[in-house]
Formats: sequence, structure tokens, C-alpha cells
Amino acid sequence: MVREVDTFVALITLNVRARRRDGSPAFARFVHRFNIRYSGHGDASDDVLLEFVNTNGVMHAWPYARAAVQAASASLGLLPILLPVFRVQAATGASVRTSSPK
Repeated sequence: MVREVDTFVALITLNVRARRRDGSPAFARFVHRFNIRYSGHGDASDDVLLEFVNTNGVMHAWPYARAAVQAASASLGLLPILLPVFRVQAATGASVRTSSPK
């Protein structure tokens, strides 16, 4: 995380490995790095901003990674790889999960 006057920038890295349903080793790997610029943090401490990024960063980057993986897999001649919709589990703690479309 890089803090500036009225903004801060978070680096989010998403590493996706594509496997077949039979559990065989990954046949494709996609790594996407996002620099997300947030503004309007006021005088929040670095700890608060880091907690914000850890809680929200992946959720903010996920739709872009999902589109990028689908486009990259199609341009490689693979069947399009569709990442599931990102869902935050409503429970105590900060657990997150993904859900495959039915």
C-alpha cells in the first residue's frame, strides 16, 4: 500500500490456476496485478487502511480479473474459463469464498 496526500494505492495480485474437474494438475495459470487507487480516506491510520484493503481489495478487483481470465483463455484457443462470482460469506470473521454458477 502506498499512501499519498488524499489517496492511497493498493496492489492486489490474483493468481488463478485452471484445473480440470478430475483434479489433474493445472493446465493454465493467470496472474493479474491491479493497482487500485482509493481516495477520501481522511486521516485514517495505516492500520485502518490496510484492513480496508484486505477486506475490500479482492472484491473490487475480482470482476476485472474474471473478465481478463475469460478473454485470455479464449485468445489462447482454450474454451473460455469462467471464474465464479465472488461472494462474501455472511458469518463472523472475515472469511470469503467463491461460488460456482449452477
